[in-house]
Amino acid sequence: MSAPGIAGRALVLLVAGTIAPATPSCGEDPTPAAATIRGIVRFEGTRPRIIVEPLWGLDPCGQKGFAKAKAVAEQAGINDDGTLRDVFVRATGAREASRAESPAEPARLSVRNCFFEPRVLGIRAGQRLVVRSEDTTPHAVHGSARANPVLSFGLSGAGEERTITFASEETIPVKCDRHGWEEAWIHVVAHPYFDVTRDGGTFEIGDLPPGAHTIEAWHERYGRQERLVTLAPSAMETVEFVFRADEAKK
Repeated sequence: MSAPGIAGRALVLLVAGTIAPATPSCGEDPTPAAATIRGIVRFEGTRPRIIVEPLWGLDPCGQKGFAKAKAVAEQAGINDDGTLRDVFVRATGAREASRAESPAEPARLSVRNCFFEPRVLGIRAGQRLVVRSEDTTPHAVHGSARANPVLSFGLSGAGEERTITFASEETIPVKCDRHGWEEAWIHVVAHPYFDVTRDGGTFEIGDLPPGAHTIEAWHERYGRQERLVTLAPSAMETVEFVFRADEAKK
């Protein structure tokens, strides 16, 4: 049997690489092998100014003098090496797995030391989400959903939690009505082809079916970008996104 040809390379900002698929032997399952996309998200330009404004009051969260400054830094999400964390990356239009069962293991969102962890979370439609407080001070969770029921509940103390599910795809901003700097973003997706960048600004989306995919990168402050990638069976493509300071939302 002759070896299959190498598919077209991905359209990316800086670099793309392709690994040629292995030659199947006779009698082997002809189903095309899944592919992988790896990448990195970088930041260019002047970093936002971080102003330290002490927060005072009887609320234990208000005693954390650097809370507001930390909130500004978390919104920017710039790592020391110039990469961006908390960028949500997904393959749009990848519906092949949309009918697959949602993971049995729940996703988790915590309130710890008066901040949401993680700040950006991806979750499958139908998957359970456990929202839990690790703080002694009360929190009032408010999620502005549109395609799903609005989130609105209190967590009075450490160990209290709520379990939620979302049926429809959407991006849900979450805040605490008691502490304005506490923010998070929940991305509800119908398929498993997504990731969130971390320290180092890296991401990886595996088990993608071969073919053309649009890869979308979303950042709460710097907006949204897309790249078109064409994947051969068993291929691995590398994509780089660059967000710039002048793209920040006003």
